[in-house]
Amino acid sequence: NVNWTVCVGKGSSNCIAFRHVGLNFTKNTQISPFLCAEIVSLINPKSKQMAQHNHFGNEAEEKALDYLLQKGYTLLEKNYRYGHAEVDLLMQKKKKLICVEVKARSTDFFGTPESFISSKKIRLIVSVVDHYIEVSDLDLEVRFDVIAIIKKSEKWRIKHLKNAFYAWQ
Repeated sequence: NVNWTVCVGKGSSNCIAFRHVGLNFTKNTQISPFLCAEIVSLINPKSKQMAQHNHFGNEAEEKALDYLLQKGYTLLEKNYRYGHAEVDLLMQKKKKLICVEVKARSTDFFGTPESFISSKKIRLIVSVVDHYIEVSDLDLEVRFDVIAIIKKSEKWRIKHLKNAFYAWQ
């Protein structure tokens, strides 16, 4: 008994397809990304590490979103994609569109979270935001922020870097 299951959910694992044996799912069964990651880790134990990494990233994005909402920002889009690029959070505050990249690490031993944002990543974010503005027909000032998060034990340290980079960088 071999079936295919497609897991559909938010995040970087939007469309994971895999073959499995002996589980009672029917073709195109939709299950949560968490359950999908657990099943994949049973089939391929090496995937467990990636599932934990994705969970950490999703948790960090939720912490960043909560932080910004408490500061009076309004969520427009989460994980907005265009082509192969994505911006983590699109927020609005007054007459500004704030594009937020969330970077999280469990330590700053190798550098601060924000230091891991490459110039290529900046170009990709800018292209996504250009597309979003065009299709949304927005007339707002644009700002690019970074939320840098370090989680040590159960403590989350959040740093909000406003105007972290510019579209021409």
